[in-house]
Amino acid sequence: WLDLRTVATVSALSRRWRHLPHLLSDIRIDASDLLSIFKQTDQIMAAYTDATKWLLLPNIQERTIRSMSLGFYLKDPYLRRIGDLVGDAIDSVKTELLEFIIPVDVAATDFSAEDKLLFGQRFLSFFDACPKAFGCLTRLTLEDLSFGAPDDDIPTLLKTCKKLRFLALKYCDFGDTSTLVIEHSELLVLRLDYCTYDRIDLIRFPKLEQVCCDTWYGDNPPVTFGHVPRLHHIAFGSNCLEGQEAIVLSEWLSNAKNLSSLYLNFRDQMIWVKPEDPKQLISIFRNLRDVQLYSIFQDCDLNWTLFILEAAPFLKNLYVTICRHICGKTECEYSAEKTSVQWEASNFQHQSLSLLQIQGFAVEKKVMQYIRLVIQHAVCLKRIRLLKQLPCKICDAINRRSLFPVIWKFPVRESEKDFYRERLRDGLSSSAEICIEG
Repeated sequence: WLDLRTVATVSALSRRWRHLPHLLSDIRIDASDLLSIFKQTDQIMAAYTDATKWLLLPNIQERTIRSMSLGFYLKDPYLRRIGDLVGDAIDSVKTELLEFIIPVDVAATDFSAEDKLLFGQRFLSFFDACPKAFGCLTRLTLEDLSFGAPDDDIPTLLKTCKKLRFLALKYCDFGDTSTLVIEHSELLVLRLDYCTYDRIDLIRFPKLEQVCCDTWYGDNPPVTFGHVPRLHHIAFGSNCLEGQEAIVLSEWLSNAKNLSSLYLNFRDQMIWVKPEDPKQLISIFRNLRDVQLYSIFQDCDLNWTLFILEAAPFLKNLYVTICRHICGKTECEYSAEKTSVQWEASNFQHQSLSLLQIQGFAVEKKVMQYIRLVIQHAVCLKRIRLLKQLPCKICDAINRRSLFPVIWKFPVRESEKDFYRERLRDGLSSSAEICIEG
């Protein structure tokens, strides 16, 4: 595909280039490519609309466009024209993928509630005016929109976008008291990043495979699952806010019985899942192969994670990340008070776990004991990877200025690594390879 800067230049040249669009089978045009040429959103969108018109010129010969991805700003009066161009092109070409990526403006920062409501109204006007284009969309990404009547607007959007396979909503506001009840027959991937809502009920999504939810502002759990027979990947991350109850996984995921991958991010705050009897989860986690438990606060005991290991008899890989930031970047004003989670594991044996990886490893009693505990239970463990905390420039700068820098003990010399490998294996019959990398 062509860079939009090239398109903007070529489309203004002589007629000998007019055949060029019809040679392209994959079209990607992103308004952000023009930021180096124009500074104003109106200038960018005027050039973008002209380039889109040139690329989608009608042709007397049959034309196949495998994919068409359009990224443009939510700016009038250009939206209707872009929608009509796409709608007209659909009548004369065959396309397998049609994508809209719609940020609201060039200089996207923190918008007021009134701004986001205006953007939402502008988007809905665009949507209502161009049903043909939206009816053929397979991918849609929206940002910074507020919907005045989300209970009607979102179901209507999904009903019109019949072919939609990917939907991403970022910084969108559905009202903190609204419960969205939605369904879709074709959607494969749903992403919700930093959105405001009370709850979203996915009542019928027969083809849905992935749900990713990054930081929600509402009750726990933020999303409930109805008919989701193909759902195999769930990724959720947020702070546990004051007053929120911990999620009971066996209740939350009772209809998600085909899971192969589970990612939970605790944002260096209170653990927002509640350990429970593994027997309640075995029917749900029977296909689980990969679990990532990310950003567990450094003072938290890790033994609670074993209830997930026991509940997932065929788990292959367990990734644990301990957060050791001293810079305050993970702090949240409304987070619940951090308290360690206690769990007494039963005397079980796990026959499938192959890899244990710990990022943020340091030589400290609770971490060393946890690794030994996993070795005892995971009798077929092949590899243990122990990695340093990921670098943070702010933490490093604080330590450089401090009279009492915070130093986490991490083995550097090979002799140190050998010493701690022996300590981890001491008295245990395990042939697992222990890799200490930093």
